[in-house]
Amino acid sequence: MKTNKILATILAAASLLSALPCGAVSAANTPPMPLSPDSLVSSTSISDDDYYYDPYVTIKKESSTKCSYTGGAQFKPVTTKMKGILILEEYRDGHWKEVKRKEVTTTSDPLRITDSYSSMVSGRKYRSRLYLYAYCGVVWEFASPVSNVIQ
Repeated sequence: MKTNKILATILAAASLLSALPCGAVSAANTPPMPLSPDSLVSSTSISDDDYYYDPYVTIKKESSTKCSYTGGAQFKPVTTKMKGILILEEYRDGHWKEVKRKEVTTTSDPLRITDSYSSMVSGRKYRSRLYLYAYCGVVWEFASPVSNVIQ
């Protein structure tokens, strides 16, 4: 009889906790921000229905040697923190290689990162990539959109 009461209490508590939104969890218990996609212990891809929506990244050629690029996303109500790493990549020797990066972490909506590069080499291809992490108090989510290619 005592075992049944304990089991019923545990099930009731689990049921109650599962009904709480992510935002109800204290931000004081926020784990350290992951530094790369490889450092995430458990991650899932983010869809439009998850913690944030419309992650974007763009690149624009300003002149023969200069480009500007932007990336970001908007918070959904359960999101408590976002980190974005905006990277400019250059295609060399058959591979995309990082040329420049800029990191921003925010707890206010929206996340937006803008940067420029003034040393483009004629004939080489360039693109921008955004590594985007969203935290809702319980789980980190990750997305990595890539821009179009410019030359």
